[in-house]
Amino acid sequence: MITAAFCTELWQFFLTQGILQGLCIGLILPVAMAFPSQWFRKKRGLVTGIVIAGSSFGGGASSLIAQQMLSRLGLRYTLVFFAFYHLFLMTCAVFMLKNRPHPLSACYTKAKIVWFDTTLFRKPIFWSVAMAVFFTVFGYLPPYFYIQLYTMDKLPDLDPSLYAVPAAVMNFSAACGRTAIGMLADRIGVCNAFFLAVFFSGCMQLLLWNFANSFAVIIVFSILVGFSGAAFLSMTSVIGGKLFGVKNLATLSGVLMMFNMPGNAAGSPLVGAIFSASGGWHAPICFSGLSAVIGAVTILYARFKKEPRIFAIY
Repeated sequence: MITAAFCTELWQFFLTQGILQGLCIGLILPVAMAFPSQWFRKKRGLVTGIVIAGSSFGGGASSLIAQQMLSRLGLRYTLVFFAFYHLFLMTCAVFMLKNRPHPLSACYTKAKIVWFDTTLFRKPIFWSVAMAVFFTVFGYLPPYFYIQLYTMDKLPDLDPSLYAVPAAVMNFSAACGRTAIGMLADRIGVCNAFFLAVFFSGCMQLLLWNFANSFAVIIVFSILVGFSGAAFLSMTSVIGGKLFGVKNLATLSGVLMMFNMPGNAAGSPLVGAIFSASGGWHAPICFSGLSAVIGAVTILYARFKKEPRIFAIY
């Protein structure tokens, strides 16, 4: 973020905020997602939801703070502030982490570290989870990236200071949703919770976002899709622990996170291309919503392969 503060060309922002920032997040997120599963079993979904909810609170607060700082201080000093702000928070976080490795992990057995478990790719259940993550991401990020532009397009006479509110509301709602749906996952099963949350998020995009023409409806949509749509991210590592065990869970989480990459990289640009080609919002919103619905349906193979009973807790 420090280097981004001194960028003057567009390609430099792609390098600093795209490639370098992406690499940093990729190194951090699998570890953060795997840590709660080492310490908790009975309430694993709730705890992981609380941990990952921090990113939603941070995103919601940062969007509101950045909106004010950009208008008063400009881009460079805003980025410098956030760089040192993040440095302080991440330094504190590092000293709060405590590892609890699995008894059969390399820490105890001195066995060779398995960086990439190729046996996973021969399991249909793994592909069910991986493809569910793959499709879900295409329907997860577009509301966050485009809700402000959508609000500006639909409500051009709105007070400009309110344009950032839906995105902030969506992030704060996501923090609550990740915790609440994590608690729900402990009660009804993580695969069941994943399906319900992602399916509901897709339906909200198809049925509510498509017809949101007032600020009140946009806020209601932001609350509902934020609450349900973001929960899948915190449940990914919990599903991995449920289906494949907690041994090498950080590695497994990293492998599953790889299937986020196409959606993270191309999902929002693809929605933007669909918007430009169609000249309206219905086509890109339908693409985003259907992607989430397909992701929800895809997890059902792993769910029923492991537990065929419809109303079972799994």
